[in-house]
Amino acid sequence: MRVRNAFLALAAIVAASATTGVGVSPAFARGAEVVTVGYGDLNLASAAGRRALDNRIEAAVDLVCSDGDSAELRAYALQRACRVEATATAVPQRDAAIGGQRRGSVRVSVAAN
Repeated sequence: MRVRNAFLALAAIVAASATTGVGVSPAFARGAEVVTVGYGDLNLASAAGRRALDNRIEAAVDLVCSDGDSAELRAYALQRACRVEATATAVPQRDAAIGGQRRGSVRVSVAAN
């Protein structure tokens, strides 16, 4: 069931990416799942562009930390911890991109980038 849920989440993100021409692409580095969020098509000087980037990062965090069904309290706690860590890796990159100090993409991961 977990594999199916992860596959469906990935398929939804890929489909959304295909329609916008940008993407969230999964890759594997050092045994940890990494999702790369592109923002080259966004105007990060605008509120709408920053909101779109935040939405893409949120989708990437969901993909990295998705554990399918988190009905158990322990699984839910692990998923929440993963989301905190993945968000913490993305926020400095996001801020640098918005400040114009970084180009390319934001890497979302639970491992150190």
